[in-house]
Amino acid sequence: MKIKIDNKIPYINYFTEGLNIDIDLFDDQSFKLDSLSEDSIVVIRSTYKTHGLEAPEFLKLLCSVSAGEDHVDKDHLDKKSIDYSFSSGANSCAVAEYFFSCLALLLKKRAFKFEKDRVLVVGNGNIGSRIYKTLKEFSFNVDTYDPFKESTIKNLNHIDDYGVITFHIPLTNNTAYPTKGLVNKLFLEKMRKNSWIINTSRGGIVNEEDFMSQNKVSMISDVFNNEPNINKDFQKSCYLSTPHIAGHTQFSRYQMTKMAFEKIFAFLKLRAPTFKGLECPDPEPLNIRQLELDFSDYGFPVDLILNTYDPTLDKFKYAEFKKFRDNYHNRLGFAQKGIILNDHRYKTLIKKIGFCINS
Repeated sequence: MKIKIDNKIPYINYFTEGLNIDIDLFDDQSFKLDSLSEDSIVVIRSTYKTHGLEAPEFLKLLCSVSAGEDHVDKDHLDKKSIDYSFSSGANSCAVAEYFFSCLALLLKKRAFKFEKDRVLVVGNGNIGSRIYKTLKEFSFNVDTYDPFKESTIKNLNHIDDYGVITFHIPLTNNTAYPTKGLVNKLFLEKMRKNSWIINTSRGGIVNEEDFMSQNKVSMISDVFNNEPNINKDFQKSCYLSTPHIAGHTQFSRYQMTKMAFEKIFAFLKLRAPTFKGLECPDPEPLNIRQLELDFSDYGFPVDLILNTYDPTLDKFKYAEFKKFRDNYHNRLGFAQKGIILNDHRYKTLIKKIGFCINS
C-alpha cells in the first residue's frame, strides 16, 4: 500500500512520522488518478476535481483535506465501493473568523452600523450557526435562513431588511432549494441600496455577470466561478477579493490534515499516535482603552480582530490566484493568539469570538 499526497497539503510531516508506509508527494496539476498502478490511498485538496475521471481498482481510499465536497464525484466512488472522506467542519472556526474580520472592516469604515443594521446568515450549518450564535452574544441584530435547519426567518422575500448578507451554503443544482446562481439579478434587485454580500461558500452561488451589471450592492468575495482561472472583471467589481483562503488559518489547516490522517490510520487499522500540536506565540496584554472605545463605537472588538487578521492584506492579482493560495501558510487563527486580560467586563465575550485568554 502506498499513500500519495498533494505536496501543497501542510503539516504532512506532523502525521507521517513513524508511519511505515511508502509516501509519494504529487503536484495536483500533473497527478493522474486513473494512472495508479498499485494499491494506494490518495490525499487531495479541493483544487483536484475527480469528475470525469475513472477511479481505478487500485484506489482504496480517497481523502480530501477540505470541508467542501463538490470537487469529488461521490456517486462514481460509491458505485465502485471506494471509501472516501472529507475534513468536514475542521475549517468552520477559520471561516467564521474571516467573516468577523470582514465585519470589523465594514464597521470601521462605517459601512455597517451596529445600532441599526441587520445581518442575515444564509446557511445554518457548522459555520453559519457559529456566526449567528457569536453575533447574538455581541447583541447584533441577526437572522438565519436555511430551508433544511431551524432558522429565524422562513424565506428570502425581505432581504432588503439587511445591511450584510453572508453565505455559508453548499453549491447545489436540480434540488428542491438549488443554490447555483442564487444571487442573481432578481436577488440583487431585492437587496437594500448600499448593502453588502460576503461570500465564502462557493463562487457558483453568485451570477457574476448579474453582479457586474449593477451598482447597488457591494461584495467581499473569497470564492469565484472557474477557479483558479477566475473572471478578472468580476474580481475588480468586488470591494475586496481573496483567493479562497477564508478557511485557511494555521490551526484549521492543521486540523484538516489531522482529520485526513485519522481516517487513514483507522482505514489501515493502525492505532493513531498522539500527534504533535502547533506552537503558539507568547500571549500579549490587551489594550483595554482601545477595547473600551471599540465596544462603545462598534459593539465589537474591531482593533483586536483586525490586528489578528486583516483580510485587506490578502488582496491578490487575478492571474496569481493559484500561486497565492498554494503558498498561503502564515495566517494565525484567533485561538492561536494568546491574550492577557483580567477585565471581566470583556473576558467572556472575547472568549466567545474564539480568542485564548490568559489571566
